[in-house]
Amino acid sequence: MNQGSEFSRLEDYVRKLLAQYEDMVVENNTLQKRIEHLEEEIGDLQVAVRTADSERGDISSRIKGLIEKIEEWETSLVRTENGVEKHEGEQVDIDHETRAGESAEENEEEKEKNLQQNLFHVQPRANN
Repeated sequence: MNQGSEFSRLEDYVRKLLAQYEDMVVENNTLQKRIEHLEEEIGDLQVAVRTADSERGDISSRIKGLIEKIEEWETSLVRTENGVEKHEGEQVDIDHETRAGESAEENEEEKEKNLQQNLFHVQPRANN
C-alpha cells in the first residue's frame, strides 16, 4: 500500500466522521427544541390540572351545599304521621271526616308526592 491511498482512506474516514458529527449536532438541536416544547406543554398541563382540582373542589363544595339544602327542605315539608300533619314544628289535627271523604285519586296523589320527596333523600354508603 502506498501513502497516497492511506491518506485517501484517512481523509474518507475523517469526512464520514465529520458528516456524522454534523448530523448529530442537527439531531441534538432538534431534540433540544422538542424538549423545550414538551417542558412548556408539561407546565401548561400542570396549570390545567391545578385549575381542574380547584374547580373540582369548588363543585364538590357546591354539591354538598345543595344536598344540605335539599335535606333541610325535606325536613321542613309537610309530613303526615298518625293523622297529624307537621310543618316546621307546628302540629295540626287532621279532620278525620274530611280525610275519609277524600277520593282515592287524592290519596294516590299524596302517595306520589311523598315518593317524590323521598327521591331526593341521599343515604350514605356503608364502607366495606
